[in-house]
Amino acid sequence: MTIAFTLSALCRGLIVAPLRAVLAWLYVRVFETLALAWRGARRHPCGAGCTALLVTLSASLLGVSVPLALLTWALASPLALTGWWLLEPHGLRRLGGRPPSHLERERLAAALASAGLNIRVVDTPHRSTGVDVTVVDAAHRSTGVDVTVVDAAHGSTGVDVTVVDGALGCAAIEVMVVDAAEPWLGRGVRCLVLSRALLDLLEDRALAGLLVQASAQLRAASLVGELVVWLGNLPLLGAWYLSRQLVQLGRVLAIAVGASLVLPLVFWPGGFTRWAGRVFGAAIVGLLGAALLSSGLAAAGLGLLVAWAVVPGLGALLDWETRRAEHAADDATLEVGRGWELLEALETLAWAESVPSPAGPLGWLCRRATPLTVRADRIWRTLAQA
Repeated sequence: MTIAFTLSALCRGLIVAPLRAVLAWLYVRVFETLALAWRGARRHPCGAGCTALLVTLSASLLGVSVPLALLTWALASPLALTGWWLLEPHGLRRLGGRPPSHLERERLAAALASAGLNIRVVDTPHRSTGVDVTVVDAAHRSTGVDVTVVDAAHGSTGVDVTVVDGALGCAAIEVMVVDAAEPWLGRGVRCLVLSRALLDLLEDRALAGLLVQASAQLRAASLVGELVVWLGNLPLLGAWYLSRQLVQLGRVLAIAVGASLVLPLVFWPGGFTRWAGRVFGAAIVGLLGAALLSSGLAAAGLGLLVAWAVVPGLGALLDWETRRAEHAADDATLEVGRGWELLEALETLAWAESVPSPAGPLGWLCRRATPLTVRADRIWRTLAQA
């Protein structure tokens, strides 16, 4: 009896308890991802509506059930966001991101303290990785965020900065630093990426205002909404990419025609290659699309014929909604009394606006929907009227 009881307790400790912990994590993760995807869709209502319309049209052309296609999009979006959420810190580290150093940690803590944030210091002697700064955003607060600084007793290097979103109840934002000579700030799904030059350029007061605005924009899930929209338009994106490659093939054909005629490349080399290449490329796209339509592949043919206009139009719509999200984050920063700090940061960064943003994925995270001078003028007018 005693042996059976011991084995039962051992099984509960080795199997049941870890399984319950994993299931609880999955349960929380699913609801957090669904809430994140919903916030992103609400931030881009026009883009999400257009995507639903395009998914419906594509399903009708393919002969697939429309509810099934919409359900597939609705289920694929949280799964993709979960993968992005889990892999984003690792991907940023592969791109040169790193946790803040001890001195950078002190600088960030000073900037957050200057923003009027409540800081609570907790000593955790069982940790040996350094100092962890956790910024907890309470959803019911409107005056700022609570910052918890956890000081390890066995070291001061290899630290992580984490911002915890109170609306989700989990570690939602991590601050990472990239050793770059250009001042920029990037916003991902769960990470804020700062360049080392940005920390050197901005004073603590301006850095605090910029961090408050960036965290407000990240919590608005604007990038998440863009990911959800583009995920629903993946087939259309593929058709658009194929049409661009066919246009490049048209440019090659234009160069061959110009070389055979000699005179066009002598008197108008750049213009002939550009415009004749576009004409030849459009002709190739049109012929291929018509061939697909005539062979019964209506969805593929129509997608190839309209992708060149639909994808840039959808991108312009998302840019407009991103500007609205950016203005909403600026207004939220003004509401918590950090408008002058944000204005100082924008005016300082406006002097370096001619410096190019990073290329590749980091450039996508750092793209600006509104010029800095326009944002600074708008914030200045708002502060002047207050």
